[in-house]
Amino acid sequence: SISLMSDVNKLLVPTPPIWLTTPPGQSIVQHGKNPFVSTPVGMLQSFWDAPGILKEDGTRSRFQEELNEIAIGVGLEYWYNETIAFRWGYFHEHESKGSRKYYTVGVGINYKVISLDGSYLIPTKSRHPLRDTYRLTVSLAFGGTSEPSMKSPALSYNLDE
Repeated sequence: SISLMSDVNKLLVPTPPIWLTTPPGQSIVQHGKNPFVSTPVGMLQSFWDAPGILKEDGTRSRFQEELNEIAIGVGLEYWYNETIAFRWGYFHEHESKGSRKYYTVGVGINYKVISLDGSYLIPTKSRHPLRDTYRLTVSLAFGGTSEPSMKSPALSYNLDE
C-alpha cells in the first residue's frame, strides 16, 4: 500500500521581540510582544507575537513572519506485503527560522511485534549540520496488532548519529 503524509507545525514558543534601550539602561519592547510570560500565555501568544518583517515602505508584516514560523514536511511511504517499507520525505523550514531543508530516505522492516526503521537525511546545502545523519528506530508493540499502521501502544527508541 502507498501512503502520502504531510506535517505542518509551528513551535509554541515566544518569538524574540525587537528591544528599544532607553537612556537609564532599561529596555522596552519596540516591536513584538514581551516574551517573559507564563508558559500557557507564551504558547497562545506565539500565534501573534512576531515583531514582523520590515517592508520597503517602513512598515512591518507580522502576518508574514508568523507564516515563516510554520515548518512543512511531506512524505511518501510504500509497504510491500506489510513487512518492508520504503520511505521518501522532504522537510522545509524558512531561512529566518532555522533554514533546515532536507530530504529523507528510509527503509522499515516489520516482523510480528518488532519494527526496525532506518533513515538517512540528505540536506539541500552541501555544508549543513545535518549532513551524514542516520536515524535508527526500534519499536515494540504491546498487545496490538502487527500491522504497521495499527501498532499501539508502542515503545520506541530513536538513535540519531
